[in-house]
Amino acid sequence: MIFSIKKILKQLELYVHSAEQSSKTLLTNHNIQCSLLQANQKQCNPDDYKIDIENIVLGEILKKSDMMNVGIYTLEGETMYSSTNVYFNKKNVLKELWYQKVQNTLGEMIWIDTYKDNLNHDVISASRKIYALTSEIYTVGECIGYLLMSYNEQFLENIYGDYYTQEDHKFYIINDQGVIVSHKDKQLLNTCLPKDIFIYNIYVLLISCFIVILIALRFSSRLSKPLIHLQSEMKKVEKGDFSVSINTNGKDEVAELGKSFVKMVKRLQTLIQEMYNIQNSKHQAELKQKEAEMAALQAQINPHFLYNTLETIRMVALVNQDRKAATMIKLLSNLFRYNIKKGSNMVCVREELEHVKTYLQLQKLRFNDKFDVILEFDEEILDYKIVKLILQPIVENAIYHGIEPKEEKGILFIRGYQENKLIKFVVEDNGVGIEKEKLDKIQSHLLYTELDGEKRSIGLNNISDRIRLYFNIEEGVQIESKKGVGTKVILSMRISDNHSDIDKIGEIKEC
Repeated sequence: MIFSIKKILKQLELYVHSAEQSSKTLLTNHNIQCSLLQANQKQCNPDDYKIDIENIVLGEILKKSDMMNVGIYTLEGETMYSSTNVYFNKKNVLKELWYQKVQNTLGEMIWIDTYKDNLNHDVISASRKIYALTSEIYTVGECIGYLLMSYNEQFLENIYGDYYTQEDHKFYIINDQGVIVSHKDKQLLNTCLPKDIFIYNIYVLLISCFIVILIALRFSSRLSKPLIHLQSEMKKVEKGDFSVSINTNGKDEVAELGKSFVKMVKRLQTLIQEMYNIQNSKHQAELKQKEAEMAALQAQINPHFLYNTLETIRMVALVNQDRKAATMIKLLSNLFRYNIKKGSNMVCVREELEHVKTYLQLQKLRFNDKFDVILEFDEEILDYKIVKLILQPIVENAIYHGIEPKEEKGILFIRGYQENKLIKFVVEDNGVGIEKEKLDKIQSHLLYTELDGEKRSIGLNNISDRIRLYFNIEEGVQIESKKGVGTKVILSMRISDNHSDIDKIGEIKEC
């Protein structure tokens, strides 16, 4: 039953969104704008511009099988256009409920309760103001007319009609005042919801709200208390008191942050003691070196303060019910943590894949699902070692240079597999592609390495250099592309499940 209700709500959301899109298409149409401006100035009669706007209106009606009429009205209430050729008297329009309600809006769309149209159909209407988009006669943003779209109420019933069960479950669609807008029994339309159902719904709503508040308070307390305690311990260290007491037994982000902080505090204590011993022995050269080391270590604390701050901001977003912002902050924090994580230059494929997934989640939120992602990774390669941050820059290039400039929705295909003694990764997009001349230039640059210490961005050349250095593969990066079709990048690395020898090579210089 709950699943059915969720499905119905989803369909109703799509229904309202579709109406919103139809209204925006109509009120921003150039022909409709120009016709309204002329009609308001009494420069022509309705027949002069009827043909100009007929096609765009009929196009929207054909998309929506339930749309029964589209009406466009001037500022004075005169019918400029009606798709059913029903032109109401100006005085009658001014008395209409929709016309009176739309006067008090600021451009948003309003819905009018179900009523009988002139053909005795039960219809529900949506109306909104039309604003000037040019400054030829009116100021840009000034109201120049009104749009009225009428829909068959039967379409609403079709959404929930199939979910009536043998247990005699009943579905009502009501407005914010409890008036029934849609129901199988048409005699109940425009009547108030039965009192027993209304009271039951109020009880359910109050109990649900109480439970949600309790859960939210408990969850907020569990997160905020460790953060407040960690902040307090940090202030102690700031004042020179290194006797920190932090519970590091958990496995959540706050516990991990606490572990890192405790390690850094201990390291700071060690460095301070070493500085004191060196000062006593008057070894000035070694003292300066330790001072520099301590300064570098102290600078490393800043990212962890950043995690703390980001987490606090995320909690504020959750309290304010801005879940999208909270999710983006969480993902961004995870990206920072992975990028600056100290330790080995090599990571498991599994870790790199999780990092890429986090990055993709953040980008999909940022670009409002402008692209879909297909991930195919063979289970057998997930525990092999690869160079850290080798895959995400390729994915980033595919999004920014391939999919973002593309007007349509893009697809990003990422695959990892074993071929002979190599691990291979394929990142392929259906974006705008690369011109042949530019592609040839890129491929030419990939044949040469430039490890001369010059700072360069993390791009294809840099990744090719790192693969060449760590795995001794000359063609570790291959790229194929066709303008207007898309781009494919293939990375090849030797299989390694023990990175101790490779780590000794060290890191090449990156920005």
